[in-house]
Amino acid sequence: MAIDTETVTEIANAGIAFVASVRVPGGGETVVVPSNSIAEYVADPQGFAAKHFGVTKEQYQLWIETDGMPQCGATTKNGSRCKNGVSGGSQRSVEEWLRLDGDYCAVHGGEGANIR
Repeated sequence: MAIDTETVTEIANAGIAFVASVRVPGGGETVVVPSNSIAEYVADPQGFAAKHFGVTKEQYQLWIETDGMPQCGATTKNGSRCKNGVSGGSQRSVEEWLRLDGDYCAVHGGEGANIR
């Protein structure tokens, strides 16, 4: 899709802001799209959102796919990564999700282990 940059500039100069709703765990978030980034957003909304949140596109997509629930980093007996959630819930901020993804679930010794 061709973006008429002259029109976008005129609109921005008139004081009209551009916003978009990007996906976040649990819903959407409204973000400002700078007038010089309209073409970037239109070409790749997920890539724009990832850049907005300071992560790679792959990290952004996984954050959304897991609903912000960090996953256990243990390896199961069959050699695959455990898919259990790390204790504490879902819909976490991308920063918290990045920090906790790969920790351990209660089954593999994380928080909540040995609680009876």
